[in-house]
Amino acid sequence: MQIDATDAFDISKEPENIRKMYGEGTQARQILTARRLIERGVRFVQVWTGEGQPWDNHDDIEVNHRRLAKDCDQAIGALLKI
Repeated sequence: MQIDATDAFDISKEPENIRKMYGEGTQARQILTARRLIERGVRFVQVWTGEGQPWDNHDDIEVNHRRLAKDCDQAIGALLKI
């Protein structure tokens, strides 16, 4: 499977309109790559956000969660749409 799925990491093979749908940035690239891996038969994929556990906030939860959600919102929407 590792050899069969290596092309999943080359998102330049995705049509431009799909890449735009997912958006820009690390989270968008990771979520698009996750979709490509699953399409190739990978049964478990984990997408990680930043260092540590950034979603585990105890201070300024609303501000921090809005910032984190903004980083992945467009890509998650594209993943669900396709």
